[in-house]
Amino acid sequence: MSAATSARPADPRGGRAVTFGRVVRSERIKLLTLRSTWWALALTLLAVVAVPVLPAALYAADPASLGGALGPDVGALTAGTEVAVITLGVLGVLAVTNEYSSGMVRATMTAVPRRTPVLLAKGVVLAVLAALVGVVGVLLAWVVTLPLYGDAAPSLATATAWRVVLGSGLRLAGVALLALAVGALLRSAAGAVAVVLGLLLVLPGVLQVAGFALGVEAFGRVVPFLPGQAGAVVTQVAPTGDPLGPWTGLLVMAAWIAVLGGAAVALLRSRDV
Repeated sequence: MSAATSARPADPRGGRAVTFGRVVRSERIKLLTLRSTWWALALTLLAVVAVPVLPAALYAADPASLGGALGPDVGALTAGTEVAVITLGVLGVLAVTNEYSSGMVRATMTAVPRRTPVLLAKGVVLAVLAALVGVVGVLLAWVVTLPLYGDAAPSLATATAWRVVLGSGLRLAGVALLALAVGALLRSAAGAVAVVLGLLLVLPGVLQVAGFALGVEAFGRVVPFLPGQAGAVVTQVAPTGDPLGPWTGLLVMAAWIAVLGGAAVALLRSRDV
């Protein structure tokens, strides 16, 4: 037997060795058998596709409402991703806290004693699902709004357009991973959802208002580096004066995920389940 094979932990039930691929398959099955997962994914897809229809309908009724003959840019197709941040944030939290509330986590950790692969596998499954829903949703939004915009429909024939489309998926994958990390840290669905939505949606506004009210400019300067704002830059078509570029913003969001995920892994390995 080779050293690589002998290093793999044995299945406690006497079956085949526990590999990361099998852990990912197990987590995929667990996640996709939950009714809450399908509801969250369905609502996410619905939001990503349906929300851009409103500005498209307004444009069809009055082209001057969205810039006249210039028409909209591809960024208009990503309006629904702002709602998707909420649904995928909740899904990311539930992906880990559901196991603690049901007690299934004990069986999971018995099957995978090293623990860390469990959280990593959950992250892989969640990130793939969130990215797929984001990209497919934006593309469907383009198809649905095409008849409404007519000749002024946003073009997908540019590198910027595809950066926005693919970036929408990457941003939503980041949101799901961030929520997973917070859920693993807190283990409470209600508390973790509150923290995730507060960090992504509430804190930026609080800092901006506080900075304006108190005259502290540093508060406002922090906002672009929060995970929600940093990740959103990749879906912007034109420069907005943000200190971060599209890919730099994603890197900042990835740094948040790495820090929170690293803390979650450390606590997962040290705490009782």
